[in-house]
Formats: sequence, structure tokens, C-alpha cells
Amino acid sequence: MSFDNSIKSIEDKGDVLLICDDPTTPGTIFQFPSHLVRTEEEKRMVLTTLVCQEPTAYLHDFLTEMLDGTGVTLEEHMLRIKKPAKTVRVDAQRKILDMSNFYHSVVRATSSDGTYSWIVDASGAQYSIFKACLTERTYRKRHVVNTLAAYRSGTNKKIYEKMKDMEGNGPLLARIGWFAVDKVRSAVLEWRTKSDFSLSSLMGKPEAIFVEGCKELVECIKVSLDNFAAEVRAKFFADIGRTMVYSQQDAWKLAIGLDPNQDVTKMMEEISKKNQLY
Repeated sequence: MSFDNSIKSIEDKGDVLLICDDPTTPGTIFQFPSHLVRTEEEKRMVLTTLVCQEPTAYLHDFLTEMLDGTGVTLEEHMLRIKKPAKTVRVDAQRKILDMSNFYHSVVRATSSDGTYSWIVDASGAQYSIFKACLTERTYRKRHVVNTLAAYRSGTNKKIYEKMKDMEGNGPLLARIGWFAVDKVRSAVLEWRTKSDFSLSSLMGKPEAIFVEGCKELVECIKVSLDNFAAEVRAKFFADIGRTMVYSQQDAWKLAIGLDPNQDVTKMMEEISKKNQLY
């Protein structure tokens, strides 16, 4: 699996997993440092570090198709998370990025009659949240201080689709992210053709058929993402180089207290405001 930072070391300091970066080389994508992680949980923590709204953007179509016809409604919630048992801290050369100060984006799913609700959290591992789906009551009791805002389903998809056409590090990662999403979409289409199921129809099948269908779907997605990892370096080599030059040219803004990503920030605020529910 390709990764966007060169990691020198990963240290378990009890309540903190400290990730130390090596200086990066322009135009380079690095392999994930599997030899540095000791457990599957550590691996998941590293892979979700600094991830916030991206999963709700990239998984939107998948979740929407899967729940089609069920009457389940989706919202995107921004939460303040309780202090976790362990969080991630990144020593990114000259800057410490402390994940404990970050807000967290999840999907809230509610049954048609409002009786049941769940939280889908694809990036909670960075806060030691290793269950990707829990009942809302359980999730909030264990992990949530309060809800900061709720948005219409698809809000973050709009943000990241817009972002990929902009300049800077965030937009570059959005372009790479959407390339991976395209690979997943292709895998789902291939699986659908082979199995004659849709994501939503699979949900209503008997358990044995459902389990077998899920295994086949996951295998199709795995093959597709292996292709993504093999292709991403060549596809984005020049783009990464251009983005690093662009970022270096904008570095002076930080020195005088300006936001070098102000265009991206403004766009995100505008789309969020238009789609906020409460």
C-alpha cells in the first residue's frame, strides 16, 4: 500500500503513538512501513492519522448504494471526541501535529421510523476507536463530548470533488484519493456483473449468501486497490513535484501569519454553510 509520508520511526509512549517523519523527496510516494508497526491496531492508527472528512466523502456513493431502498437516511456529523486511551502525534520534521486537538467527522445512519441509529466511523482508529460501526447510543457514550454540526449527506463529497481541482497539498491528496475511489467503483461494477447482485440487494440475502457475496466483493476491491498502488507512483509523480514547488512558493504566507490554503479553506466553509442542518 502506498503512503504519502516517509516514516522514520513509530514509538509507543503509552497514551501516544508518536510518528516521526523523514525529510521527503519531491515527487516521491513511499511504501507503507509495515516493518515499523507491531500490531494491526497500530497499523490502523497510522493509516488514519490526520484523516478527517475524507472517508465521508469517498464512501458516500458506496454507502448510499448499499442502503438504497432501506429507508435509512444519512447525515454527516462533526464531533468533539473524548480524550482517547491513546492518540496519534506526528513529528513532521519541524512541526508537531497533535491529533488530540482535532475534531472528527462521521456518518450518522437512521432507520426510516427513527427507532434505530448508528454511527459509521471509518477513521476512528487514530483516536483508538477500532469499531467502524456502532449504535449511536453506544458510540456517543464511549467517545463523544458533543456534536459541533450536522450536514446533509454528500456535503463532504462536494467539498473534496471541488478540492481536487485546486492547488496545494490538500488538493493533491484529494486527487490521489479520488483515483483510489475510481478503482473501488470499478471493482464494485465488476463484482456486480459477476454476481448479478447490487450492494443493496446483497443486504437482503440469507446470511450464507450475504457472507459469500461480501468475501467476493472484498476480493474484487483488494485486486483493484493493488492496481491502484502499482499505478499511483507513475500517475502522480509530476503532480507531486509541481505541488511541492507550489507549496514552497507559498511558504512566505505562513511567515507573516497568512493561511497558505485560504482558497481551499474558504471553499470548504462555503459548501459546509450551505449544507448545514444544525
